[in-house]
Amino acid sequence: MVAAVRDYNAAIEALNRLQTNFAVIEQIKAQGEPTRDEDLVPEMIEWIRRVGYEPKEFDKMNVLHVTGTKGKGSTCAFVQSILLQSRAAGRSNFGKIGLYTSPHLKSVRERIMIDGKPIDADKFAKYFFQVYDRIENTESDPNRFRRMGPGVKPNYFRYLTLVSFHAFMQEGVESAIYEVGIGGEYDSTNVFVHPTACAVTSLGIDHVNVLGNTIEEIAWNKAGIFKKDANVFTIDDQPASALKVLEERAAEKGAHLQAVPIHPEIKTLKLGLAGEFQRKNATIAAHLVATRLGMDLPEKLPQDFVLGLEKAAWAGRCQILEKNNARWYIDGAHTVESLVEAAKWFASAYDPKKPVVLLFNQQKRDNAGELLAGLYGSLKSLGVTASTAIFSTNQTWASGFQADMVSHNVSKEAIDKLVIQKDLAKTWSKLDPECETRICASLEEANNMIGLIPDKQVFVTGSLLMVGGLLAVID
Repeated sequence: MVAAVRDYNAAIEALNRLQTNFAVIEQIKAQGEPTRDEDLVPEMIEWIRRVGYEPKEFDKMNVLHVTGTKGKGSTCAFVQSILLQSRAAGRSNFGKIGLYTSPHLKSVRERIMIDGKPIDADKFAKYFFQVYDRIENTESDPNRFRRMGPGVKPNYFRYLTLVSFHAFMQEGVESAIYEVGIGGEYDSTNVFVHPTACAVTSLGIDHVNVLGNTIEEIAWNKAGIFKKDANVFTIDDQPASALKVLEERAAEKGAHLQAVPIHPEIKTLKLGLAGEFQRKNATIAAHLVATRLGMDLPEKLPQDFVLGLEKAAWAGRCQILEKNNARWYIDGAHTVESLVEAAKWFASAYDPKKPVVLLFNQQKRDNAGELLAGLYGSLKSLGVTASTAIFSTNQTWASGFQADMVSHNVSKEAIDKLVIQKDLAKTWSKLDPECETRICASLEEANNMIGLIPDKQVFVTGSLLMVGGLLAVID
């Protein structure tokens, strides 16, 4: 992993070697039970120590910690936007604003943002290799940390989380927004001692191999980020059984949970992120920022809050682009519920007089066919019919993946043989025999194919990895 030249490209090459490979993921799935590894958080705290910090030091970053099944990233984007507007308005001098999210779309640097912009390439490389050197030059007690022996490095997500901690601390971030990776209880971000506030966005069924296959198990796992005395916000229309679990966990941990309705003013605002469901995320975000500012959220929203909500942007989510003689409607969605919302958004925004091209993939989900069938049902109920459906891998170019988009945690054989794409095309053909279906080995090929279709509008949904690859291609 040691690179002679320690630039951004070398950092990405080294980072990609830390990905969990496909065989390990399949082994975890084969166990049949959700992963409950009690060592994960203690190990993460030990990695933090080896990088040179104690978790309590992160209190100075005034962390806003966000989990949930749907809308985590959008909520974080709203929080960032409001904080930037509040600072510009002089409401509070709270220094730099950090945002840590996943996955990225086009560049790994998007995961670590400071003051609304991805960390620059030189700083990313500097902090990446500083973390590497600190890990290389320290060791853990083998009796306490049996999986952290000599030469062992944190996996991809853990490593990036460590880089974010180091970067934010070195850059003097005073408001840090952290999106949970998966779940909460055992997540790499679940190391904060005194977060300023926490949030749980809308809950649904996802990542069952890690979180469990019931909404109650998932709620239990998400609530793992609750901390003593922290204010915690969730939306008031969570499933009753899930909300009950959140309440029980809050009581157990001594956190102050509030299940809030959509804020009256947010009901009518033109939000920067499209989709009616975003009003829930915007409400949670407003409560988080109010807590950061040491106040309750007023009935009359301050102007900086309004501006923040109106100006929020989040690429790849309910995004409309005019590129290459096509209008692209792009919304990454990977659960049954989020695909329903994506369909609603598209139906509200598209031109019914023009042909619709669907571009879809879900390479990493075992229920890809079920997700596609649900999407078809939603579109049909909304009166939307696709004339062409294209199923592509997430591979960026015909020659291979862009470096920032390499993924070792899916089957290379399945990609090479287009296994998922053939299954998806077969599923769609049964659902809509009149629709023309196409299969593509890369997003470059899909873009070229779409370019041959006249007067089209393209609905792109499914995998965020596909969305990111497509954005790289069409940009």
